[in-house]
Amino acid sequence: MNNGFKVEWSEEALQNFNYTIQYLQENWSEREIARFVQDVNKGIARIAKFPLANPRTYQNAAVRRYIMTKIHTMYLSA
Repeated sequence: MNNGFKVEWSEEALQNFNYTIQYLQENWSEREIARFVQDVNKGIARIAKFPLANPRTYQNAAVRRYIMTKIHTMYLSA
């Protein structure tokens, strides 16, 4: 039984994530950072399991949007 699709990070996405973590380390507590990383991991698991459940963006139909929290959104493309 297939538990979902494989999620691959682009070089740009991985670099942006690393920059985000660096910024958070300067401005957030360790607990907040851990929660953010946990939210990202949950989002990736949900995207892998239900990739088409996320709405397409208006700018590009090949890109879908996953809203993690009120202020955090991930974008994915096939």
